[in-house]
Formats: sequence, C-alpha cells, structure tokens
Amino acid sequence: MKAAGRRAVPAVGCLLLLVTAWSLRAAPRAYSAPDVRPGEYAGYERHADYVAVADGTRLALTWYVPSQGPAVARFPVLLWYMPGHRETIDPRSGAIRPGMDPEELAFFTARGYVVAIAEMRRDLVNWIARQRWSNGRVGMIGASYQGFSQFATAAERPKALKAIFPEIAGFDDYTSLYYPGGILNIALARVAY
Repeated sequence: MKAAGRRAVPAVGCLLLLVTAWSLRAAPRAYSAPDVRPGEYAGYERHADYVAVADGTRLALTWYVPSQGPAVARFPVLLWYMPGHRETIDPRSGAIRPGMDPEELAFFTARGYVVAIAEMRRDLVNWIARQRWSNGRVGMIGASYQGFSQFATAAERPKALKAIFPEIAGFDDYTSLYYPGGILNIALARVAY
C-alpha cells in the first residue's frame, strides 16, 4: 500500500469516531410510558347468552359491560375471538373465569368498551352492532389465533367492523407452518392437534 493510502485509513477512522461521538453527545433518554386515558368506569357486569347466527348455529357469547361510571347506554365493542375456552370454571370454587386476562378486561371496560368474547363466526360482528349495549362500532383485538381471526373477519367486510389490532398473526399458516414447500410439518402437526 502506498504511503498516502496508509495515511487515509486512520483519517477515515478518526472521522467515523468523531461522527459517532457527535451523535451520542446527548444523554440517552429513559423510556417513558405513553399517556393513557384514565378509566372512567370502576367495574363491569358479565353477561352470557347463546346467539343464533344466519345458518341457525347457536354460539355462546360472553360480554362485559362497563359499570360504576358515567351513565351511558351504548358503548363501542371490542370483539375477541377464541378458538375455544372463552371461559373456564375453577374446579375448587366453581367461579367462572373469563378467557381474557382479568387485568386486560378491567383495562378496556374502565375506558368505556364492552368486551365480547366468542367463537369465531364472521356474521357475529353485525349481530353485536345491533345489540342495545352496542353503539354500532366494533373493533377486534388479540394475538395469534385472535390476530389471524381479525384478518379473516376483515376480509368479509362486515359493515360494523371499524378497526382491527392483530398484535401477532400469520397471514397463511397453512403454507408457512403446516405445509411449508407443500410438505406436511409433522412435528408441528403433532403438537397442534
């Protein structure tokens, strides 16, 4: 290497060091949680019933309505589709436990949302919008199966569905997980079924 080239390498290195030092001159800021609207409702009421959908199937639905707050008759609804076990029963006490974490349930209802939990059916969204406790606007939340169910529901374009928030979800689990490259993923199939 020529002498001029050997001098250029340290010069470039010094320049990069100066640029890096300059960009780091400000102290890093600590993470601060975003402001979250405080809850207006101190509790919720649990309701459960069977819903007859278009083909006559009766789906079990549980919904939680905000209570102990401003007098409002109709609320926006967050729908959470489950692949099963929308609720469980504690074998020792007989208490009914919601499928959604109780802290999450309290968070959403405190902020004026009805939370509805049911098995996946596309025609359920518009049924929810017509109920006396719904203001006609339905959103969906959840991860994994609940996330995928949002894509499937949104593809049907129900009029009342205003928003989806799929936290973690695959678009095509069939080809990406169960049959990658067209070959059955036996290890996953054994676990999933």
